[in-house]
Amino acid sequence: NWISFFALRQHDIIDGKPVTEQVYIHAKMMIVDDRIAIIGSANINDRSLRGSRDSEICIHVTQKHPADQYPSKLGGIPVFVSKFVHDLRMRLWRDYLGLSPDDVSIMDPIHDSVYHDIWCKIANRNTETYLKIFGRMPDNILSMLDKGKEATVLPLEQYLVEKKNIQGLLVKFPLDFLRDEFDSMSPSLLDKEYILPRNI
Repeated sequence: NWISFFALRQHDIIDGKPVTEQVYIHAKMMIVDDRIAIIGSANINDRSLRGSRDSEICIHVTQKHPADQYPSKLGGIPVFVSKFVHDLRMRLWRDYLGLSPDDVSIMDPIHDSVYHDIWCKIANRNTETYLKIFGRMPDNILSMLDKGKEATVLPLEQYLVEKKNIQGLLVKFPLDFLRDEFDSMSPSLLDKEYILPRNI
């Protein structure tokens, strides 16, 4: 119910043809209850965190001074949160969801209606619209490569109509994309990767 994976996707017209691409963001960020934000470049692995390999940076933001606290709600319960962290999340979510800058419907980040009726609803509609427009792209339907089929993109006139159903950037992350291609993409017996465990 509460653990889901999403991505950001955008679209445009290049040389008179509709195109789409998933947005790749290298930075990492975690926001906890609109009170704490961790923003940086480190990955959760030895290469990033040991301190003797890659150069990484990360900041931890929290506001404890009473003047910096902001009244809000979590799960319908009135609380005080960090104004900076709250404003950061609101600004990002408004961009992701295609909401106006003054929209407060996402004020409570853990309320059922915000998650199900706004976040998931917009992500589902966007995902379906992208599939309708672009036919094939990384999605949960395409579990195996079909080398004989070409992607069918709607003509420009239809794209201009259908794109109105896309709101913001949020889409469902295709966790099942190419899931049945594992054997064909597995390393051969002579590859060093063959000795790696397949299941963790």
